[in-house]
Amino acid sequence: MVEEISFSEGIAAIRNEKFEKRVYGLLDRMKKKIGVKIPKKEYPLIFISKKNTGSFYGEKNQDPLIVISLDNLHSGTVIGEEISHFIRDYLIGKKEDYKHHPSEFFGYLGYKILQSIAKPRDELEFEDKLKTRKDELKRLRRVKRDLKDWRKYEKGELKGPDITPEKIEKEIKDILEYREERLTHWRAYDFASKVDLDKVELSELYSLPNKEVRKKFFRENPEYDSPQQSIFHRMGKRMRKGIENLLSILIVPVAIITILLTINMKFTGRVIGISENNNLISIFATGLLILSVLIIYLKFLSNKKNNRTN
Repeated sequence: MVEEISFSEGIAAIRNEKFEKRVYGLLDRMKKKIGVKIPKKEYPLIFISKKNTGSFYGEKNQDPLIVISLDNLHSGTVIGEEISHFIRDYLIGKKEDYKHHPSEFFGYLGYKILQSIAKPRDELEFEDKLKTRKDELKRLRRVKRDLKDWRKYEKGELKGPDITPEKIEKEIKDILEYREERLTHWRAYDFASKVDLDKVELSELYSLPNKEVRKKFFRENPEYDSPQQSIFHRMGKRMRKGIENLLSILIVPVAIITILLTINMKFTGRVIGISENNNLISIFATGLLILSVLIIYLKFLSNKKNNRTN
């Protein structure tokens, strides 16, 4: 078991069994709320950063991992966001190129989802990041003014001690990267905040290609399926589950009836009133036998799928 990990950015983090178990419990409930199945063996490694160096979801040696900063250990906002990043990444895998906007969109959704299922015993605190938007906008305006000044240095309109071309280039690059990163986050958060969790099939949303996510949800009024489509979809899922349960119940009696029909044609013929037509009985018995085999096969597939996700 990896107990400590370091990153090129100088970030060091350690594993804590108690905290990892706590995060896995939250992940279990979030994936249930979203309606997806993820085997526990595929869960990300959970680390606590040794310093307040920020929280993030990423990979190390192709293993998914979540690093939570010391000051975020009880932040439902942050933990929900990072768990959501993992679930989205697991579902779309390498099928999709990384796109920052959709990624942060799902991060904000994770905060909303965890907040909707959190219990007092979880000891989580939630802070809507959009509420601090005014302060962030002030910082962005200040950064914009700084950028204008550095552009003037670049053009030679301003002079100053220790202002070298290298320093000008670095300052402009840093400002542009910071501005793009912050605007990317806030735009995605803004659109995600408009999503009504009760009007969307979360399992389908989390599996949508980035292009479809942007088309349906990066707009003032999110594009949901029509009420009729949603109702029929839920009915379809319940119906499939009901049929599966019914088939499971019928396995034993169908098998018994099939055996009786096959062994005692005359007796079966009297019961169903067709003692004179053995061919029809044979067809009926054969049909039940095939149905019984099909039921057993479907049940086998269902159990196999469930075993993979446990």
